[in-house]
Amino acid sequence: MMKMKILLLSVFLVALSGKDVNAQKPTGDGRVITSAKEFLAFVKSVNKGALEYAERATVDDPDPLHGDYSAWLIEEGGEQIVKLGADITIPTTTAKKGTIKCWDGIFDGGGYTITIGEPTAPLFHSVFGTIRNLNIATTPGKAMDSFRNSGNPGAVPFVGFLHGGTLSNCSSSIPVIQKAFTATSMAGICYQAYDGVIEKCTNSGDLTVEITDSFSGIAPIARTSARNTAPLASVTGSASWGSYAAQ
Repeated sequence: MMKMKILLLSVFLVALSGKDVNAQKPTGDGRVITSAKEFLAFVKSVNKGALEYAERATVDDPDPLHGDYSAWLIEEGGEQIVKLGADITIPTTTAKKGTIKCWDGIFDGGGYTITIGEPTAPLFHSVFGTIRNLNIATTPGKAMDSFRNSGNPGAVPFVGFLHGGTLSNCSSSIPVIQKAFTATSMAGICYQAYDGVIEKCTNSGDLTVEITDSFSGIAPIARTSARNTAPLASVTGSASWGSYAAQ
C-alpha cells in the first residue's frame, strides 16, 4: 500500500508540473550571467577537466576542450550561446582563477563590461569559437604588468591565442606595461591569431615598453591581420615593430 501511495504521488507531481521532475534541464534553457560570482562559477565549470591547449597534441585530440557549461547555455536567434547580462567586476585573471582555458562556443557580452581588478593573464587563453560584444577594463591606476605575466601567453589582457575563431565588436581599455623580458611581444586584444577573424575591435589601453631587451613587436590589436579595427591606444617605449603588428 505504501509503494502504491508513493507511485501515485509521483504521477501526480509529474502531471502537475507538466514535466519529468527528474529530467535534465534542456539545452538552451540556461541562465544569463549577471554577477561576478556567477561568472566565476561558469569559468570553473568550463575549465573543469580541460587541458591547456599547449598540452594537447592537435585540435582533434579526443580530450575535451572544456567541461560542462550547459547550465549557462541559452537559445537566441537560433544559436546556443552564453550571455553576459550586466557589468561585473572580478578580482583577477590567473591560470587558476578567472581565465577561461579553452573556448569553442559563443560568448556574447551583450555590450557589457568585465572589469578585472588585477589583470595578470588573458581573460581567454585559447579561442576556437566566438567572442562578441564584450568589453574588458581594469580599475583606475591598474595595468597588466608583464613582470607578473611570466608563463602566460605574452602580455595581453583579452585573448591569448585565436585558433580559427572570431573576435567581433570587442574592446579593451586595460593598459599593458612590459617591465621584464617575459615575452617577446605584447598586444591589446589578441597575442597571437593563427587563423580566424578579428573585426570591429578597439583597444584604448596604452602599451608601454620599459625594457631594453630585443623586442619583436607591439600590436595595438593583434599579432595578425585584422579587419575593420580601430586601435585607439598610444604606444611608447623603445621597441622594434614587427611586420605582423596590426596597427
